[in-house]
Amino acid sequence: MRYLILLFLSFNLFAYEIYEGVEYCVTTEDSLTLGWNASEGAEFYEVKSKWTDPKTDVETFLGRTSGLTFVINRTRVGHFIYMVRAGKMGSNGQEVFSTWATSDDKAYAVVNGEPMPWRVYFQMKPVDDVIID
Repeated sequence: MRYLILLFLSFNLFAYEIYEGVEYCVTTEDSLTLGWNASEGAEFYEVKSKWTDPKTDVETFLGRTSGLTFVINRTRVGHFIYMVRAGKMGSNGQEVFSTWATSDDKAYAVVNGEPMPWRVYFQMKPVDDVIID
């Protein structure tokens, strides 16, 4: 169950750049769809994010799904890493899990079909024209 490959299934890129071997996907969209390949024997998958900041990292559990995709909603601007792990109910009634597959580890991450770590940078949206009466 440890060979999950993380990739974007649908994602409106604003721009991207590669910095120190990591692809940064830059967007002003409100959400993106994260996808992965099936893990043999998995009954469900758990997803979490890590907001990376120069002073601290904040991990947030995003949810659980039985499918192979998960919609990520933007909660704040900044740089994010995404993590997925496969799980199932063990024979003793306890849940068992794979290791976390992370988007910034090229052993698990794919960009355009090639192994490459990636992160998402949610940018602020541009200000729309505002009409004040």
